Amino acid sequence: MEGLCLENFVNDTLLRSFQGVLGKNGHTFMRLQDWKNEMSFILRRALEQCDFSMPCIFCEFKDKKECGEFKKNFIQSIVPAWIEQQMEQKLLALCYWDKEKSRLHLFKTLDRAVKSKEDVWVADYSAVRAEADIAHRILNWNLHERKIDEDLLGRALKWSQINEDFQLSPDQEEVVRRVLKQRFVVVDGGPGTGKTTILRVIYQYYVNQFRDDDVFCAAPTGKAAKRLSEVTHSGAQTLHRLLGADYDEETEETTF
Repeated sequence: MEGLCLENFVNDTLLRSFQGVLGKNGHTFMRLQDWKNEMSFILRRALEQCDFSMPCIFCEFKDKKECGEFKKNFIQSIVPAWIEQQMEQKLLALCYWDKEKSRLHLFKTLDRAVKSKEDVWVADYSAVRAEADIAHRILNWNLHERKIDEDLLGRALKWSQINEDFQLSPDQEEVVRRVLKQRFVVVDGGPGTGKTTILRVIYQYYVNQFRDDDVFCAAPTGKAAKRLSEVTHSGAQTLHRLLGADYDEETEETTF
């Protein structure tokens, strides 16, 4: 019988190591090349720890040149076979960002991904589908712009300038208007670009339009929420608290 030394090489520990690569450091996406490097490291470590001597007594390849070739081909086939199985079970996805069509493209097979000249990424399939769904919802939200109440905006702008030595620049005011027109906007910028003042204007606009109890401010962390409270003079809280998250220490699961 040939290949007895490799019969138990692919065990549960090795497969769990494969599955843990993508979730390392909380990643749901990894470049294919980086992922390959991680998998190669796992295989090399497994090879170093595996004892191939005992089963060789019964192997047809014992003391023959075919032994090394068989072992090499077998090991090289482990990762591709595992990827194809994961893709078939919709646990893993190979994808790239199509810049021309501005959308994420999923490869149907490993062979197509390898032969493509695209910047291929390995991704958690469920995470890809969830993020794609969120992206589509955001696009649908922003299809129709909302009308800005100029009187409320004027009052919010005046309020934001109290105890301030500067006024919003035309570009900053344009950002405020864009935020008020659309339901979802990401505002980015380095220190001193006016993000804090812009946020104050936006919050005050909505407070003028609705009751205080109907306007919520939230941030990812407690420290950020505290800063948000200082800026807007509101009872800002973390996103988890706003959504009613409950953490179970026994199961280490979060429910909403």
